[in-house]
Amino acid sequence: MTTRFGPFVLERKLEVDHHGVRYQARGPTWPRDAPDVSLLWVFETSTRDPAFLEDFRRGARIAMDLRHENIRRVLELGQVDDAWYLTSEGLDATDLHQLEHAARRKGLPWLPSAFAVGIIIDVCRALHAAHTFRDERGQPGGVTHDALSPGSARVTFTGDVKLEGFGIERIPPPPGAGVLQGKRLYLSPEQCHGRPLDARSDVYVVGLLLYRMLCATLPFGMESDFSILRDIVEGRLTPAETFNPTLDPPLREILRRALSTDRDARHESAEALARELSDWREQHVSPFSSGEARRHLVGALLHDRTSPPRPPPPAAFITELTAWRASLPRASR
Repeated sequence: MTTRFGPFVLERKLEVDHHGVRYQARGPTWPRDAPDVSLLWVFETSTRDPAFLEDFRRGARIAMDLRHENIRRVLELGQVDDAWYLTSEGLDATDLHQLEHAARRKGLPWLPSAFAVGIIIDVCRALHAAHTFRDERGQPGGVTHDALSPGSARVTFTGDVKLEGFGIERIPPPPGAGVLQGKRLYLSPEQCHGRPLDARSDVYVVGLLLYRMLCATLPFGMESDFSILRDIVEGRLTPAETFNPTLDPPLREILRRALSTDRDARHESAEALARELSDWREQHVSPFSSGEARRHLVGALLHDRTSPPRPPPPAAFITELTAWRASLPRASR
């Protein structure tokens, strides 16, 4: 059942987040082959707060100015009566959190290294485009993401990576929603300290995303918010090889550097991290390195979780995936 909302028809509810409800939407007179959009209907309890609304509008303008093939395009900020909305390009996609859960359902202890590295390279490219963004006067935009999480990185069923949340996700949620609310797992040491942030803060959190894809867990204990923040600030991180003994030393060193407590010891930019990961990928050719393999693996993990179900990937790829699974240490299978 559809609902009319100003110039849009809301076709399907996608999700609820701390800013509002997301819908799959389209215009009633759009051509049949025109792509849908994702529409965020912002909670009216939030937009009644002038300070929140001003922050949200400022964040939306930043997001609309960013253009890169790995950044999800934000299209329009608008208002219907007292309700505010934000539209972005529609994506037939999953996110890193859903991919991890799908891998577990399929009995995979973690995601293949080349697959994970390829996704993170594209995430880094999106971040570098944002970090180096200049406004219409040619002045540095000073854009950082500051709210990266597995839900920020979308992987389409054609294998493309789209990073979202610039300018919007870092805006505090409405009162009572909780300050950390799941983001507590993906903070840099300087965020925990409340210090000024730069691109290296995003580099640290990208390191956490890569660690999770490679190890199916995070490098610190999760007994409480306090223990998480303490471990991040003090650098009490479990080495990745503890959870995934198949990781080679060069990749472990890249992770270790990205997750340095001292930001001066990290990669100086997302571009530098992407370069190092690209060099690693070139030296470690794998059946999971290509864009086509990325598309097939997403399909293998999620083809039966969509409506309607998608065709499974080619039998040859399933054979490769089965062989990789069989090659893992017996204790991790």
